[in-house]
Amino acid sequence: MDAKQAIIEKIISDSRSLAKSFIDEAQQKADTEIKKVHTLASDYEKKVLQKIEKEKQAIIYRKVSAAQIEAKKMLLAKKQQIIKDIFGEVYKEVTADKKEYKNFLTVLIEKYAEDKDIVTVSTDSGIIDEAAVTAISKKKKIKLSYNLDKQTFSGVILKSSNYDKKLTIN
Repeated sequence: MDAKQAIIEKIISDSRSLAKSFIDEAQQKADTEIKKVHTLASDYEKKVLQKIEKEKQAIIYRKVSAAQIEAKKMLLAKKQQIIKDIFGEVYKEVTADKKEYKNFLTVLIEKYAEDKDIVTVSTDSGIIDEAAVTAISKKKKIKLSYNLDKQTFSGVILKSSNYDKKLTIN
């Protein structure tokens, strides 16, 4: 039985060696696959982080741009209010003395009116009337017409067939 026992032990030993080699080979393949998966995961993580960073930068850029636009709007609104206030003060000053204001408008009309213009007035119809336009027309020796407009504006508009000259104050 010794020879038989030796053969059995040899078979068992060879089987264990073969099984160990299968296990070792399987472990190596598993380790290789795990490394591949880790590498893929790491690459994917880097790509995702890069995309996130790009999107973050784009969001920051948009937010900064929007804030800059809003700041410019606020600045423009303030400038417009200042200009409006200044024009209001100038308008009050210019129109305070009716005689001076009439002379001012008369000078504007005399300087810029051309033959066949229509002198259009609105709120200043009590200052520049048809008689004033006729006097300017005779003085310049050109034909001017008088028109009362329903729109509300101060000053005059000189209308011609080609273009209009808006000499208004507000």
